[in-house]
Amino acid sequence: MRAPPERLLRAALWATAMANLGVALLVLAPQSPPGQLAGLPQEPAPAVYRVLLALFIALFGFTYAWLAHRRVVERSLLTLGATGKLLAFLGVASLWCVGEASGRFAMLMIGDLLFAALFFAWLFGEPRRGT
Repeated sequence: MRAPPERLLRAALWATAMANLGVALLVLAPQSPPGQLAGLPQEPAPAVYRVLLALFIALFGFTYAWLAHRRVVERSLLTLGATGKLLAFLGVASLWCVGEASGRFAMLMIGDLLFAALFFAWLFGEPRRGT
């Protein structure tokens, strides 16, 4: 299997960086209209948990932006990011299966699964000649 082109990887990194930062803001205000539209739980967790989760999501977002900006994509950080995306999807999908997450939120998490697949394909695909 060939690795996706690097420009596609970098575009995906920028897109997921922006998405992570947006989700971090939604986690801070789950009862806002965008939070409701995304299907976030409407019984908000205590502020300390929301803030820590938002910071963690934002940290991943800044890491994706850092990777997109760097001349060379650092494979270890991309592996961490791909794993984080996959685990986020699996966590929410598991919660949806037991009725603890909304279908809308679970559907949004398919984006994380797609990004994880792209990142893993780039990491483990056959290198392109000349790149």
